[in-house]
Amino acid sequence: FAEIQDLQANDTREFNILLNGEVFSDTIIPKKLGVTTVPSVTPTTCQGGECSLQLTRTKTSTLPPLLNALEIYAVIQFPQSETNENEVAAIKNIEATYGLSRINWQGDPCVPQQFMWNGLNCSHTNISTAPRITSLNLSS
Repeated sequence: FAEIQDLQANDTREFNILLNGEVFSDTIIPKKLGVTTVPSVTPTTCQGGECSLQLTRTKTSTLPPLLNALEIYAVIQFPQSETNENEVAAIKNIEATYGLSRINWQGDPCVPQQFMWNGLNCSHTNISTAPRITSLNLSS
């Protein structure tokens, strides 16, 4: 949250955050062009996959709540093990050493298979064994 307006002397902006009807944080008073973040330290699940997020002004606030940005993350369970971490470190080292910049070189190099990094071949023996990088094509 960041206050982006020049408030008059008699203006106040403060509000509460409610998640599924429960108070989620202390009262927010945005700082002028500052940053106030409200992290969640524990994962939150919602009934039926839907969450209710409300910003409600306090009784002393003369201005409505504001929201500059919101980030929501979801945990995705992959049915397959991650790529061997030593091989991930090695491929990242190769990427840095040779200044490689490939658009899809994000996340796990081998998993999920449909997002495997361009130029790599990986072994996928079974879902309980970590995939291994078997070759790297640097020709293009």
